[in-house]
Amino acid sequence: TLIETAIYLRELAESFVSGMKVIVPEVQTINEISSSLPGTLSIIVPGISSDVLVAHCKKICISKGSACNGSI
Repeated sequence: TLIETAIYLRELAESFVSGMKVIVPEVQTINEISSSLPGTLSIIVPGISSDVLVAHCKKICISKGSACNGSI
């Protein structure tokens, strides 16, 4: 169901952030995962440029800015 999918996506986001914190303890979430749109996550990784993150995260969809922050 839709609710089960939303719960799964929230758990996946929490797991991802926990895993990132093992590698980079300074990782910060921009907003509470529980109140985010399912399937999205906004984080800050201090000391690592967004270009480096995008280049090295091959198995997930990642961008270095929000859609509403882009230009046409």
